[in-house]
Amino acid sequence: MPSKAIDSLISRYQTMEPVEEKERAKLLDSIEELIVKLGVHPTPIHYTVIFEALSKIDPFLSKQIMESIDKNQYNNEVANLIFSNLFVQYLYEHLPTNQVEELLENLLHQIENWQTNTDKNQKKLMSSIEEITNSDIPDRIKIKLTQEVLPAIQSLIGDTEGLKNQASKASSKIYTLKKELDQAKSIALTDDLTQIPNRRGFNQAVENMIKKTEKGDFGFSLVLVDIDFFKTINDRFGHNVGDSVLRYIAKQFEKDTKGKDFIARLGGEEFVILLADTNYANALSVAENLRRRIEKIKLKVVHNHEDLTITVSCGVATFKKQESLEELTDRADKALYEAKNSGRNMVKGEQDLPTTVLD
Repeated sequence: MPSKAIDSLISRYQTMEPVEEKERAKLLDSIEELIVKLGVHPTPIHYTVIFEALSKIDPFLSKQIMESIDKNQYNNEVANLIFSNLFVQYLYEHLPTNQVEELLENLLHQIENWQTNTDKNQKKLMSSIEEITNSDIPDRIKIKLTQEVLPAIQSLIGDTEGLKNQASKASSKIYTLKKELDQAKSIALTDDLTQIPNRRGFNQAVENMIKKTEKGDFGFSLVLVDIDFFKTINDRFGHNVGDSVLRYIAKQFEKDTKGKDFIARLGGEEFVILLADTNYANALSVAENLRRRIEKIKLKVVHNHEDLTITVSCGVATFKKQESLEELTDRADKALYEAKNSGRNMVKGEQDLPTTVLD
């Protein structure tokens, strides 16, 4: 399975749209220049990550990498994390499908039923033989039963017990495999730091929500959330405190959103909230309530006498039927930029975006 993921990751670059030799050379020069500028060693990992940023195969990933560079946060640790996430993405794509999981589940169920039915049939068979043996039947039939039939049945039961033991071992292995697959899928969809869904988890959730929306009359809204001046928090208090802030914000979102809503960490200090069955006005209200609650929180930092106050900026957009995920997230992203550009610690929606007037 890992080898297939590696092959798929390699083919990601082999199947790119062909470019002219001059453009390819220019791209490679740009990668090398940026690596030198960043002061990192020209390792395959840095080449891959910087290539992802400049080639924009995945615009969202490219944006994430470039933001870390612009904020002077790019280093070996960040590059390793991005590369690992990229590989896990392709590993996840080669995990068994839901159909395979169902087959494993059915196989476990069938083995369990076979073992249960076998035990019942054995008891019935032995009970019937005992009843016949104790009944008033001719001696020659009893001799036939005890000397020929019973040994054959006992041998069959012995063979069956062996099969049952083998079935139990197989069942145990199947159960372990299924558990490992479940864990692998969970890891692939979960952000390691905050233990909430990551970008892959978000993509899966929003695709499901879009499908349901296209089929029904209900809709949903999306809120992009960015922690204000997060780099300052890291620089002033250290990355451990910054990580604690990310975990704290994630827990606040979990606590303040309802069961059918969905939250995820997209990367860095950016989170996303999917609000099911929520129109634009209500989504703005939810985002504003979240912003206010976070603004009022005072966090104590160990070995520091100052309280840490956190604020967030939010961008809100509502899904329109027949549109793509990119169109939805683009509006929310522009609204978030408007909130940050207008002073931060505020909520802006897609309807707040400036319109371009054409002559």
